[in-house]
Amino acid sequence: PDSDLPGSVETSQGGDTADVAVSIDLTVLDAKSAGAVADAERRLQKRFSIGAPPAVGEHREQGVSVDTTPAAKRLRGDGTTDTAVGVRSSGVERTPVAGDLRGARFEDSAKRLIRVNSNLAATPSCQTKPLTFEDARTPTAAESARARALVRAESNTLVTSHGETRDEKTRLLPKVNDDASGNGNEAVDVAARLLTKLAAKPQAVDVTWLPGRVGNLSDPVGGGFKVNPAVLLTLKEAGIGELYSHQKRSAAEVLKNGGSVVVATPTASGKSLCYLVPLLTRLSERKSSRAVLLFPLKALANDQLLKVQQLTKAAGRLAESGSFDGDKKTLHRLRAISKITSATCDGDSSDAQRARIKTEKTQIVLTNPDSLHHRILPGYPKKWTSSFWHNLEFLVLDEAHVLRGVGGSHVGNVLRRVLRVCRECGNENLKFIATSATIGNPGEHVFKLTTVDPVVITESGAPSGPKAMVLWQPPALKQKGHGHDAQNAGPEPSGVEKRNSGGSFDDSFDDPLMDSDSRFQESDGTVPIARKSAYREAAEVIATLVRAGVSCLCFVTARALTESVVRDVKHLLVKSGDQGLALRVDSYRAGYDQAERRNLERRLQHGDLTALVTTSALEAGIDVGVLDATVHVGVPDTASGMWQQAGRAGRRGGSSVAIVVACERPLDSYFLTRPKELWARAPENATCDPTNTAILEQHLPCAAYESSIDVAKDARVFDDLVSARRMREGGNVGVGHQNPQSVSVGTKTDVAAGTATDGAPKPAVFQTPFLLALRRGLSATRREDDDNKTTDSSWNDGTPLLTMNKTTKRVECRQFFRPHIGVSLRGAKRDGPDWVVLDVTNGNSLRHGAVEIEKVNAHGAAKRIYPGCLFSCRRGVFKIQKLIAEDRVALCVLVTETSQNKTHTTSPLVRVTVTPLSPDPKTGVPPRRSKLVGNARVAVSSGRATVTEQVLGCALECRWRKLLLHKHEYETPLACTKYATDAVWWEYPLDVIHKIPPDRLKESAAGVLNLLISLVPSAAACDARDIGGCVFWKREAGVDAETAAGDGNEGLLNPVPNDGCHEITVGLCLFDATPDGVGLVTAAFDKLGEVWEKALTLVRTCACEKGCPGCVNAGGRQHQETDKKYARIALEGITGAWMT
Repeated sequence: PDSDLPGSVETSQGGDTADVAVSIDLTVLDAKSAGAVADAERRLQKRFSIGAPPAVGEHREQGVSVDTTPAAKRLRGDGTTDTAVGVRSSGVERTPVAGDLRGARFEDSAKRLIRVNSNLAATPSCQTKPLTFEDARTPTAAESARARALVRAESNTLVTSHGETRDEKTRLLPKVNDDASGNGNEAVDVAARLLTKLAAKPQAVDVTWLPGRVGNLSDPVGGGFKVNPAVLLTLKEAGIGELYSHQKRSAAEVLKNGGSVVVATPTASGKSLCYLVPLLTRLSERKSSRAVLLFPLKALANDQLLKVQQLTKAAGRLAESGSFDGDKKTLHRLRAISKITSATCDGDSSDAQRARIKTEKTQIVLTNPDSLHHRILPGYPKKWTSSFWHNLEFLVLDEAHVLRGVGGSHVGNVLRRVLRVCRECGNENLKFIATSATIGNPGEHVFKLTTVDPVVITESGAPSGPKAMVLWQPPALKQKGHGHDAQNAGPEPSGVEKRNSGGSFDDSFDDPLMDSDSRFQESDGTVPIARKSAYREAAEVIATLVRAGVSCLCFVTARALTESVVRDVKHLLVKSGDQGLALRVDSYRAGYDQAERRNLERRLQHGDLTALVTTSALEAGIDVGVLDATVHVGVPDTASGMWQQAGRAGRRGGSSVAIVVACERPLDSYFLTRPKELWARAPENATCDPTNTAILEQHLPCAAYESSIDVAKDARVFDDLVSARRMREGGNVGVGHQNPQSVSVGTKTDVAAGTATDGAPKPAVFQTPFLLALRRGLSATRREDDDNKTTDSSWNDGTPLLTMNKTTKRVECRQFFRPHIGVSLRGAKRDGPDWVVLDVTNGNSLRHGAVEIEKVNAHGAAKRIYPGCLFSCRRGVFKIQKLIAEDRVALCVLVTETSQNKTHTTSPLVRVTVTPLSPDPKTGVPPRRSKLVGNARVAVSSGRATVTEQVLGCALECRWRKLLLHKHEYETPLACTKYATDAVWWEYPLDVIHKIPPDRLKESAAGVLNLLISLVPSAAACDARDIGGCVFWKREAGVDAETAAGDGNEGLLNPVPNDGCHEITVGLCLFDATPDGVGLVTAAFDKLGEVWEKALTLVRTCACEKGCPGCVNAGGRQHQETDKKYARIALEGITGAWMT
């Protein structure tokens, strides 16, 4: 268009690269045209004005920042962008071609609003210029909110509350050298700048700086070992400097001493080089050598595959560049390293890819325990030939600390099967290289997994920046009027200055809970009755971090919470006008398909995501790029888990922040009054039991399928001396008037283990876990009914799984039977195929518009999907309408989100019945253990028991406050599951029962149970969901015992008035909430007295009067009535506090 016409675009011509703004005169346009142009401007702004790119340092394996991106240099004003010749710069400022608006820079709408208002205020009315359409229009609510926020931010940066300028205050913060060129330009850490604002908030209960570490490059003690020069050159070419001390020592132990090793150092210490250096050295030296790298996650295997391939490419690049002037031997080794082949073999690999791995003789196979169990081991000797197993020299266990509990016990048996196959192929020198987070027993744990005693390396030589640990308590909600006690606010931290607890982290946030429940209000002059939800508070913290450009991970405890927290964060960002930032927030958890997971991982690594809400799926060492902060919703149950999660941030050597948002749980309440104790917790021991008879019983048929069992020879692989000795032990242990071996839970009588009717000890039958599992496999299996078939009906067809070959004297697997499919490494024992959640909103079948939402594991599915359940996933919230049990399909419809139902959730009402099993060595039920605990000398028993769960109905509640809104009971209870597991139980002493009114015994026991289930994980190094519990009671007049559930069940324990005719007995039971158990409550059995003492301390120090989620109303059992007063009396009785 002609440049003289109004509305033309003024810009530079002739290739001038000067910064020229675009001026558009909208005064002569009509309203419709002006509106169209304004809309186009806003669309362009949304497309191009996405904010400045973050300054991200390139992370190397040692955890140091050795380079800086061009975007970061532009932010510092550094003119040298290191742009390659012929490559156009990716700068934000662009010079548009005449008439082209695609490269135009438009002002931020909020900043423009501030400028227009200030101009109007400063300009006299007689001199006011004609306003453009964009200046004269009414600002949107989002623009107004952002404008106010910018004004507040600018005013806050001028002067602090103490009168000093912000520039003066930031000089006190930690600084890092953020200039990769080494010019010494110092920039204030983003995390340190953020901490200044966080520490001033009333929610910050405690802020503790943990000092950084200085790097250690020393050689191993004793000397005599040097890393191969070709390997060092390869690392240098890949951008990795000199190795740290623990990396050198690991390589020396494997290559020089020929032993196995476990490296248990903090996160981001370069543990992957501890096994990559030995692999590159040995596999380039001996081409026939093979290595299997075992990762707990597919994403972690793919991430490490890229690192291996980068190293091999770097060696090839250096060898073929012509610039190498070293000796011929080193050049030959470089070429050998470049020819090392590697590939992943997992469930996402196609048949063609797996065939290529086997035919091309891939040297490094990256896989996971499930693929090793289901695909690789069953392929011996036809697909994975004896040549592979004979040359298998290394087996790497990455993130070995996650191989604990039931899953770790299964993996331990898979590794024993690997050892068997290797020995069958003449390979007796398989070496294990394990890496682990900081745990209390790395050597013992790896020995249990592998039967090989490794060298333990715990001293890290990698440097690290300082880390700030922040304990964050959500503000108290306040109430108008009367009817609630002010004491129910939960514990107040001791030793901390009392602040105004009514303020919230973001005053502009409109809590939907306030709209749906008018009983809770925040206003002046009222008393606190409860605290704001930790998940709501975490959403506000994340939104603040995103606005500040701080990249972070948020860890939650349940899958359904990931999408809920993400929705709240996006709501906050959109409300404040940061719609573009809302696109940089997403969720990550198990259950997503492969494409979704890879896309999220790629976006996070490339910096396209600022915040990611996840479960423990990202707790492992996946490369997540450079992060500045982590947010933890709830105090992690274990110290190992807390430091592993917090270590995900601060990988570039600068400072980082970990914000622990306390929930209303006893463990959180305990540490709120002792924050320093939280940061000083010692790492717990990892627990697993591969010699568990029930688990062995599943793996022996798999082992026999791979290679027939030589009983005498394989006993050294599968048996354990400690377990065998314990199984042989028996006898009666009397403990006074209460014999723990005759305590009844759900049975009328229970004979003591190893005791005959005349009181004489029974002769113990010589058994070991391996021999007992072998005997069961040789026995006929039970035939299942047609109406109750499992995944593989051939498993239980009435014939034995194992057969004895009388000619070879070896045990073989049943012919034409592959047992691997019937064994799940996740702990669920053949509970059938997964349930499919089907959205029938637009059709009643897949052919007519129904959509598959998600698959749910069969074990425990009844507690996740049930009629009336609200099922949350990435697609939204769905309501389960009907279950089709024969097809394992749950039909659901999409729930329209409103201001009311978006705060609602459901929970199942579950009845739990626990029946102790009588000890019987022939059937694998070991003798019980018993001891007297506490000053009151309470008799406590530990043994095997059967747990039966039934879903009685569902409860509708408020998601964040756990307020019961409605309860629905089914006419016929849903059968959930029945399994054998480990249990611990004890009875109330008689003097405790006499001090508590009979009508309050149920409430007292329920409160104690809630506390103990929440505190046991801190003693057993497990998750609270791994522990179950129930209350049992009986009358001496012959009435059968009855059990009460601990999962929201109410009304099952009906106390009987103590009329003098019947003596009431009340007790508690804790059990492993996984089939077959793995010894979690057995580990807690040894520390039960400490758990009781901690529970009593919590009840005494909690500020509430009748109970709160921080004490006796902990967990998901808040629909069951509790009594704090009598729960305290019960704890004082069983701990013997009355006697002190």
